Amino acid sequence: MGYEQTALPWPEAEKAFVEKGILTAEEFYALAERLRGLAFTISQITSYQALVKAKAKLQQIITDGGTLADWRVWVDEQALPWTEAYAQLVHRMAVLGSYSTGRYMQMNDPDVRAEFEYLMYDAINDLRTRPEHAAMDGKVWRRDEFPDEFWTPNGFGCRCEIRPLNDTMMDRLGYDTPDIERGVPVDEDGQPLHADPGFQSNQADIWMFEHLLESALRGIKTEAGR
Repeated sequence: MGYEQTALPWPEAEKAFVEKGILTAEEFYALAERLRGLAFTISQITSYQALVKAKAKLQQIITDGGTLADWRVWVDEQALPWTEAYAQLVHRMAVLGSYSTGRYMQMNDPDVRAEFEYLMYDAINDLRTRPEHAAMDGKVWRRDEFPDEFWTPNGFGCRCEIRPLNDTMMDRLGYDTPDIERGVPVDEDGQPLHADPGFQSNQADIWMFEHLLESALRGIKTEAGR
């Protein structure tokens, strides 16, 4: 499936995007890296009101299962002086980033965790794939040992995914216990691999923790008010 065809109206992805706070780029990059997954910005938009409009359009695209073509039409209507590559990057980071958070929420469902004990890093492996991302392709961890740093996206325009596996799928793919990674992965020269700068934290996990904490605090306030 090509990127142009990506249209997955997941409730979890919609929720993850809706709850992002809007910040200007200056405010966004002043945040600690690990907190940026809770916020939304576009570097080439400086007006807060314009950011509100852009976020609303991207939210509509996520909710309706829209595509890159829908975003391109909106960008043209706003007469934004963006290159085609930048318009696509903004769409990809907003939409696929939210899908990644939604997928993280789904995969942490207790029933899903019980069924799928392993996580595999899956890169696209074409001419645009970064060497560090290609070196991660096919690496498998027990899910509780998966290094948080590598939950996708792992850089601007990253197209990698994390795939859950069970024992049957592991056997079919030819994996055995010695093939399972332990800790931080390394490249062919034994050097540690890392996500791109600015992406070295699991923003999906941070978002879910913040959401669960907020829900717990609401519950405490409700109990206290009885």
